[in-house]
Amino acid sequence: MDRAKGIASGQLRLGLGAYPEHLGRLIPLEPKTRHSRATLPLTTTGIRLLESHYRAEIEKMTQAGAAWLGGDPRVRQGYVWTTPLGMPITPSKFVLRHFK
Repeated sequence: MDRAKGIASGQLRLGLGAYPEHLGRLIPLEPKTRHSRATLPLTTTGIRLLESHYRAEIEKMTQAGAAWLGGDPRVRQGYVWTTPLGMPITPSKFVLRHFK
């Protein structure tokens, strides 16, 4: 599977790798089982919050310009929570900075 296509389609997730060069890095991995893929229901509040976050990601992408390394959120490509340059944030940074 092409890595970018897998990430864009949601068939890959972030996790620790099985090789020494992956130690301490986030890498996309396929889910362990088909049951690991799930659709989650969202409340109206959750949808509004995600829409607001989506607009902030578009603004971040616009500000970064050519330096943006992530996918294009306008076509639902890339990660939901990103660094200022569009790359995935580590789980610890997400919890500390974004999930209060």
